[in-house]
Amino acid sequence: MKKTFFYLLLLLSCMSNAQTGLTSFTVPSGTTIGISPWGHVHDCDPQGNIWIATSSQGLLKFDGTSWTIYNTSNSGLRNNHIFALCHDHQNYLWMATDSGLGRFDGTNWMWYDSTNSSLGTRRIFSVHASGNKVLLFVMTTFPTSY
Repeated sequence: MKKTFFYLLLLLSCMSNAQTGLTSFTVPSGTTIGISPWGHVHDCDPQGNIWIATSSQGLLKFDGTSWTIYNTSNSGLRNNHIFALCHDHQNYLWMATDSGLGRFDGTNWMWYDSTNSSLGTRRIFSVHASGNKVLLFVMTTFPTSY
């Protein structure tokens, strides 16, 4: 029941980008979708693709017909455990992971962590984009209370 409700919410959130009404889909076999208290584990891009973060299998993209799986062995993804993800106003996909803050433009991967930015850590728990501004909210410490 929880899984069905999650998929219904995911599809409803993407309906504004969908060409036709409500559609159902099944995630690839063996996939575990993470449920994160820190951010969204799914997002939709302007083209209507659904992006899903997983807790150990990497990043999933559903284009309405087929799945693309991005993981550490077939892409520039640094960590298969993605805490949260979001798209910004320029359609970059941002990912919060234990290996830094990732940015994906559909072709190229960029990573930000304590070695090349002012983040001060590699462990990123949450990321949120704010409207059409270049503003990202990034949480780098584990919250002790909510």
